Amino acid sequence: MNNDVKEKIKEQARLELARRDFFEYCKLTAYDFYKEERGFLKDLCYQLQDFYKSDEKVCVINMPPRHR
Repeated sequence: MNNDVKEKIKEQARLELARRDFFEYCKLTAYDFYKEERGFLKDLCYQLQDFYKSDEKVCVINMPPRHR
C-alpha cells in the first residue's frame, strides 16, 4: 500500500470520527483553538453533544467572563 492510499484512509477516518463526535469536529475545523489540554472546551462540546441527542428543550451554559 503506498503512502497516498494510507493518507486517504487516515483522512476518511478523521472525517468519520468528526461526524460522530462534536469535539473531534471542532478540532478538525479549528485545530489551533480546540486542543486536548483545554478540558473546559472538551467538556462543553460533550455537554452540547449530549444535549443535542437528548429530548431536553433548554440548555443553560454558565461560564465566567474571559474563561479559557
